[in-house]
Amino acid sequence: MEFFEAFGGLALGLLGAGLAAVLSGIGSAKGTGIAGEAGTGLLCQDPSKFGKVMILQVIPGTQGLYGLVVWFFAVFRMGLLDGTAFDMTVDVVSCSGDKLLGAAQAGIIMGRRDLVQACGAHPLMRALRPGKLALTALEATLRIYMDGADVAHRDIPVLSMLTLPQAHLERRARKLRDRMVAGLDKAGCPCAVQVEIVEESSTPGGGSLPTVELPTMCVAVRLVDERLSVDALKRSLVQDFDTPVVTRASHDRILFDVRTLVGDRDIETAASTLVACVEKAIAR
Repeated sequence: MEFFEAFGGLALGLLGAGLAAVLSGIGSAKGTGIAGEAGTGLLCQDPSKFGKVMILQVIPGTQGLYGLVVWFFAVFRMGLLDGTAFDMTVDVVSCSGDKLLGAAQAGIIMGRRDLVQACGAHPLMRALRPGKLALTALEATLRIYMDGADVAHRDIPVLSMLTLPQAHLERRARKLRDRMVAGLDKAGCPCAVQVEIVEESSTPGGGSLPTVELPTMCVAVRLVDERLSVDALKRSLVQDFDTPVVTRASHDRILFDVRTLVGDRDIETAASTLVACVEKAIAR
């Protein structure tokens, strides 16, 4: 399926060229057989007709050559003989400055100098031109990439998140769960929720990698106290405190994806914010 999505026209062209060669070959073989049978009968009656029978025998065989000629011209026009059919070079590429690159939110246009300059000269660029802060962040991020893969994976958060090994995720999930349980015990509401570690999947981005999912570990918070609700608690995590904690809901549980937490500070913030939200909801 991926081949047809990338090379749909080429695949159909190959199919047509193949049918031209195969079907003409089948017809030629069948015609040669029929002419041979008729010629054999004639030669049995009059051997002097051998020369004319040979001509009639050869003519059906030429039909297969026509099919081969069609096949040759088809694959030549498609660029299969000189390799241009699989030339995947493009003139212009666009991408996001954030998302997988990990820099500031911006759009990047790369490619042939004349085409990029034409884009820069368009009147819309006056409205879409990024500010100095975005350009500075983009430059700083690209300089980190120039220092090597190890430095980039260490210093660019999105790369670190995307490449975290499973063992690291499990340790991080255990640490977050333990902080949450300890905080709930200290706040006097240990039975308000159930906290457990579950295997889940992370989506890097609906626009950048819409079909890609990464295995991850989550701390799942299941609400036990009837005064709590999933929607209200999720909203409180985002709106009621200085640092918003963004989670997702699944099967009446609130999931904290540890892949998106950077260091012990984020773990402590997530745990303390959950405890404060539970305390606030129960106190109402």
